[in-house]
Amino acid sequence: MKKLLSFLILGLVLLCSCDEPDGLWDPMKWKANVPGMKKDHVIVVPSAGGTYTLKCKNYSSFWIFAVNGILVRDEECVNRVTGEWYVINIEKNIMTVNILPNNGDNNRILDVRLSAGDIFSTFIFEQSKAESVRFS
Repeated sequence: MKKLLSFLILGLVLLCSCDEPDGLWDPMKWKANVPGMKKDHVIVVPSAGGTYTLKCKNYSSFWIFAVNGILVRDEECVNRVTGEWYVINIEKNIMTVNILPNNGDNNRILDVRLSAGDIFSTFIFEQSKAESVRFS
């Protein structure tokens, strides 16, 4: 009986001492001032452009992992990336994306991939092309 009790106590201790396995991170949760943001983090941007502020609610910091499929390898750029028509800036748990007006004839896509360790999140900004002016 003593051996059985010792075995049960040992089993209980082993079960209680287990942590979550590596790789199980909570998904990044966001609060955004973005009206009409789609469920899958797709943000429709008008041709006039705009500024978008997104706050991560459950991680105190994160960084830019990739922009439009290009990995951000320079440690100085993981919190700020500037392109021809956009600026992405991160301060602590807040990301601000400024998109300039689109005066061209094509729609533009900005694919921003973020990381907070072993968890990732993606935002896609779809900007419409310039509105054509019609003369009557």
